[in-house]
Amino acid sequence: GGDDISRPESMISASSTGVSPDWRPFTPQSVSPRLCHARMWNGGRGGQCEKPTIVGSLCGRHTKQESERGLTYGRVDQDGPHSKLREFERAAVFTEGRPGREPG
Repeated sequence: GGDDISRPESMISASSTGVSPDWRPFTPQSVSPRLCHARMWNGGRGGQCEKPTIVGSLCGRHTKQESERGLTYGRVDQDGPHSKLREFERAAVFTEGRPGREPG
């Protein structure tokens, strides 16, 4: 038969991706191959975009952003920009468990 949409998807472990130890605290523990691979701010905790992939491993919005100016926080299967790592680290120290605000 056809695709069984009720079958659970295979999640990708963050430790099996190209993410360095510095970025792991701001990377989901598991990455859904069906969702966009752009890293999101997520209150300073990092996360995966929740939109379905449209082109390759990105959603339409992030495909456009990547081609125009690059992904703000990078991809969940790679290290992000060094300057953004510092923003995540500052948010983690500042919030101490409280939701962080996106840096302005």
